[in-house]
Amino acid sequence: MKKRKKSHGWLLFKMILMVTLAITCSKQPGSNPKANDELKDFDLKEKRAKVNETVINQKKDVISNIKAGKNQYISEKYGFAFNYNQLMINDKPSGHDVIELKHLSGDRAVISIRKPEPIEGSPEDYIREAHKGLGQKLYTRKEFKLGKYPALLAEFSQEVMKIKMRVIELTAVKDGYFYSLVVTMDDRYVDDVRQEFDVVVNSFRLLDTQVSLEERWKDELPKDFPHEVLPLYAVEQIYYVSGKSLATSRRLTVIYDSKESRENLINYYESVMQEAERLPAQGSAIIRGIKSGYIIEIEIESFAYLKKSRVTIRIALK
Repeated sequence: MKKRKKSHGWLLFKMILMVTLAITCSKQPGSNPKANDELKDFDLKEKRAKVNETVINQKKDVISNIKAGKNQYISEKYGFAFNYNQLMINDKPSGHDVIELKHLSGDRAVISIRKPEPIEGSPEDYIREAHKGLGQKLYTRKEFKLGKYPALLAEFSQEVMKIKMRVIELTAVKDGYFYSLVVTMDDRYVDDVRQEFDVVVNSFRLLDTQVSLEERWKDELPKDFPHEVLPLYAVEQIYYVSGKSLATSRRLTVIYDSKESRENLINYYESVMQEAERLPAQGSAIIRGIKSGYIIEIEIESFAYLKKSRVTIRIALK
């Protein structure tokens, strides 16, 4: 009987030990399939959350870059800068314009630098009075400082050839000059295109560099124009240039407007051509001659009602 009791006690001990081991093992990682699945699901959700967060941050960065402008244009020569995305840039426009930016739609913006016209008064007067009571629909008119320079931002509608246009004008005054950024868009499609132009307007800034603009018109002439042979006089605005290179085309026509009188212009060019081999006048040319290997013809017209003269220079390699 004692041996039997001992056997039963041993069996009971073994059973308790097996149950304890089973419970302990069930709590170990990898021993419970359901627990493992839950752990895997948690890890997967955590990874997906991190991926989603990364994608969202990347999208925010892209949107931020688009609004700020991916590209930067800096003109040390003319003292301004701006950002842009996909607009096409033409840095050889005519007249007072120094930069043209075009959208694929055909809408465009121009940046011009000019002295104020007498009718506009001082630049400060223009900032105070421009776009007041002109009858057009005015969306925005804001006087502010662009950096440290007086500026005006205006957005309004106007009709051009019976087409309603939306115009954004940002004008700032620096060193007695108007720096103007003017955007023109077809009013029907403003919402589709203005984002590109808003980047330029919002980022436009003036540099502190001192800029000389008195002979900016020279940028519109071919680089091989012989200024040392025929220095142009009293140029207000280049009206027309026939070619890009005198060496390539062998001949060139330049037409410009001047505020000087016809008499003063004639006296000046007569003096410049004094040492030239003079040729008989031909057609409307009043001065003809050969100088330093160039055949030069000069025609000068006067427009009394416009209070200006127009000079036509024809120059060819001999």
